[in-house]
Amino acid sequence: MAVNSVEIPQDIIQDEMSEEIRTCWICFGTDDDNPRLPWVQPCRCRGSGKWVHQTCLLLWVDEKKKENRTAKITCPQCKVEYIIIFPKCDALMSLIQVMDDFVYKICPVVAAGATVGIIFWAASSYGAFTILQIFGEEEGLSMLEHTDPLALLLFLPVIPTALIIMKMVRWEDYLLTFLRRGSKYPVLRHILPSVAYSDVMGQRVDIVPQPSDICSTRVFVGGLVLPTIAKIFGDVFFHTESSCLKKCILGGLSFIAIKGVLKMYYKQKTYIQQSQRRVLNHHEHSTQGMSQSQIGKTNNRGSSAPALAADSLC
Repeated sequence: MAVNSVEIPQDIIQDEMSEEIRTCWICFGTDDDNPRLPWVQPCRCRGSGKWVHQTCLLLWVDEKKKENRTAKITCPQCKVEYIIIFPKCDALMSLIQVMDDFVYKICPVVAAGATVGIIFWAASSYGAFTILQIFGEEEGLSMLEHTDPLALLLFLPVIPTALIIMKMVRWEDYLLTFLRRGSKYPVLRHILPSVAYSDVMGQRVDIVPQPSDICSTRVFVGGLVLPTIAKIFGDVFFHTESSCLKKCILGGLSFIAIKGVLKMYYKQKTYIQQSQRRVLNHHEHSTQGMSQSQIGKTNNRGSSAPALAADSLC
């Protein structure tokens, strides 16, 4: 009499083996290590990963709750949410817990609103101060007093924002690019040197100018101090002008023009310098007796130093 063999599924065999030896996936402890610790199977995982000590899992949940108090804790493998029950508490405890949860949720909103309010009033105060600088104290105060308060609340914060946006416009870079393209003409050739290039295997290869980095703090500070610098330039170079507004405008345009010309000059000289740099042979700088500090200065001369020096002009 023949007996048909029945194949037992592999997952059932694994489950039976895991029932014999339970291993905690957090501490890797077994029944032999501490038989008194309670076990729990909190998710749909099968095999050795389905068992975990109750105390180990609660400690792991507490660590996860530190990152996000309101987050749902799920199994890292099967993503099933752990169901955690608490003993019943009295009415006072429930009320305190509700209030604590409400404060926990409302605090980020209050903090964000306070931050926005502080920035708004700081921008409004700076805008009012800028108006007093540009129009003069008497005329500026009269303008602020006779303007609708709602219009002031909408207009004053726009002033520092507009100044920072203006500072982000690098008009000298566009002008320098245009002059570089036109340097082949005889008129511009005497104003601006020709395009830098190198010889590679007997062929002329133009050197691409390195873009200058934009520092957010420089843009922020440079935009905010522009009205003060414009007033100083106006008082020094255009003191004969009776109107404070005209003096500030002329002083600001003069400062922007002088600064732009200096930046273009420095960037172009640095651009030409890039084509003349070279790496020394080891025996070359050894025989010349160059120190390591001099070598470091030579290596850094064409990299970050020109960009920092060019951006140091407000």
